[in-house]
Amino acid sequence: MKKIIILISTIMLVVVMGGCGIKNPFSKDSTDSTSTSAQQNTSNTKDTKIATTIDQRLQELENKYSLERKNLEKDRNLEADKELKSFNDNIDINAKTVKKEYEDKISALNKSSQDKLKKDLTIELNRIKAEFENEKKKIEAEYTAEKARNSQTGTTSSTANSPEKNRANKLYEAEQQKAQKERDANNNYALNIEAQSKAYESQLNELNNIWAEYDAKIKSAKDQLNSSKQAIKGKINLKYDNSMAKLKTDAITVESMWQNIPTSEDQEIKSLWKVEQDKYENSVKEITTWRDNQLKSVI
Repeated sequence: MKKIIILISTIMLVVVMGGCGIKNPFSKDSTDSTSTSAQQNTSNTKDTKIATTIDQRLQELENKYSLERKNLEKDRNLEADKELKSFNDNIDINAKTVKKEYEDKISALNKSSQDKLKKDLTIELNRIKAEFENEKKKIEAEYTAEKARNSQTGTTSSTANSPEKNRANKLYEAEQQKAQKERDANNNYALNIEAQSKAYESQLNELNNIWAEYDAKIKSAKDQLNSSKQAIKGKINLKYDNSMAKLKTDAITVESMWQNIPTSEDQEIKSLWKVEQDKYENSVKEITTWRDNQLKSVI
């Protein structure tokens, strides 16, 4: 009977303690498990917040220094284009000056040659005219002498063999010879002018061919420079794209490491572009020397 009373008392104690919120000594394992689960949830929430903060910071850094890379690229392109334009403008001015100089030389030589031919023709025509005038004087002198002889001897010449007829025949012959010589002189002048004109056209064509080849060489050098610069830019851009991607993947939030990417990329591209610019300028100088040597052979 006593045992039954003890058992009933124990059961009632447990019920009362549970109803009053008193910790049940018999349910210790269940309470500890609930507490651990709550702590784990709190830790996971904190980790999620930290991860979100890091991702946001990484995105900020990526955006900031991607923009910095674009700005440096813009400035770099402007600077390189300005330097290249300055060099090319000087080359173009020199080319135009030299081209006009040689065109003027060829034109002046052509005019000088034509003027000389014209002068030679004038001299020849004057010589023919003077020769004719001398021949006329000679004929007149012979006529006068023949008239005097006939007068002294009392000789009467037939009309067909009279001094007048002889003089007329000789004058006609002299005029015919004069006209033929003038035709020959004018024909020779025309042939010489035609030959000179062809020589002038040939020189102009040779000059134009040299300039066409020069322009092609310059264009090739420009294309090579542009191709080399684009290849350099593409290769280095990819290199630093990968560097930024690695910083983001590795969750590196140290700003100085991000900041180093745009400046290093810019300096590396500028350095290699300078090498290509120097190569281009040397090529242009060699092409210009070739051009000038070719031009000298024309005149």
